[in-house]
Amino acid sequence: GQLSQDDGTPDGGGHFLAKLSVVPVRRGYWGNKIGKPHTVPCKVFGKCGSVLVRLIPAPASSSSSSSSSSSRVRTYVRYSLSRRRRRRRRRRRRRRRRRRRRRRRRRRRRRRRRRRRRRRRRRRRRRRRRRRRRRRRRRRRRRRRRRRRRRRRRRRRRRRRRRRRRRRRRRRRRRRRRRRRRRRRRRRRRRRCTSKTIISTQAWSLTDGRTKR
Repeated sequence: GQLSQDDGTPDGGGHFLAKLSVVPVRRGYWGNKIGKPHTVPCKVFGKCGSVLVRLIPAPASSSSSSSSSSSRVRTYVRYSLSRRRRRRRRRRRRRRRRRRRRRRRRRRRRRRRRRRRRRRRRRRRRRRRRRRRRRRRRRRRRRRRRRRRRRRRRRRRRRRRRRRRRRRRRRRRRRRRRRRRRRRRRRRRRRRCTSKTIISTQAWSLTDGRTKR
């Protein structure tokens, strides 16, 4: 199913994807797909919508009869695609065009926005300079006030923190004292046991729970 060398292309085969799949085109002929529309220049072969095919006489066994009398190989016949494929291609092209248009629009919008922003920035800068001078004077006054307020706040915070720390320390001390007292009481209770014999576990359940010695 390969093409003979002279297929009318500038480099004598190979230039237009010569070794593409073999397709049954019509009775008694096979075709070699020579190029797909995006690979073939439209000026040479007309419309882009169809795939170019080179007809090759099919072997006698495969077809019922070779109807054409001429045994010469015809170059370049349009291999028409099915309607579904055409529709798909159209849809794809439309999508691509839409995408491109959208991208262009977005770019234009961005450029316009940038220009507007630049103009606005220039105006703003001028205004800002005037405002800054006024603001600096106001800021100096405000800063002095703020510093005074901050100092007051800091003093208050420090006092609060000290109080909290003191309270926490007191609580901790109280808890520790209570724990120590409880431990001492428990020890005393244990020491009260008079019998020095070791009681078995069964007997232990019968006792009041204090003595296990």
